[in-house]
Amino acid sequence: MKRTLILFSMAAALLLGLTSCEENKISEYIICTDDGSINYTVNVLLQSKVNSVISTSDKESFQRNSFKGTESDAITWFNERMDYLESEQFANTEPIVPVLPNTSATFSLRDTDNGQNSESIVNDNGWQHTVTSRTVTFSEPDHLL
Repeated sequence: MKRTLILFSMAAALLLGLTSCEENKISEYIICTDDGSINYTVNVLLQSKVNSVISTSDKESFQRNSFKGTESDAITWFNERMDYLESEQFANTEPIVPVLPNTSATFSLRDTDNGQNSESIVNDNGWQHTVTSRTVTFSEPDHLL
């Protein structure tokens, strides 16, 4: 009986260990722009401002605008970034750019599932796996200088 209990306990511990490994998988994540309203598409100044928050086009911006961690933590990080892009704080941060009503864009949180070394990837090409996406409607700034 004692031997059976020990074997059962070891099997349960092993099973818990195996299932938790998948949940705690560490990956690298970036944010990509998927689509934008016509107001966003023609507003190059706003696109440039947004890119300062999400761009991973070079090594410095990749380190600043990417996230390394679990998928659930990455989703939290992504939603915080999207909340910031929608905020009046972002709208009123320098450079203040004009934003028309109903200006929106859709962004996705992506990771790479092709086994490449993520530090060598600094563009959208290797980031094929979309984890989640969200449409952001930008706030208009309080005033323009």
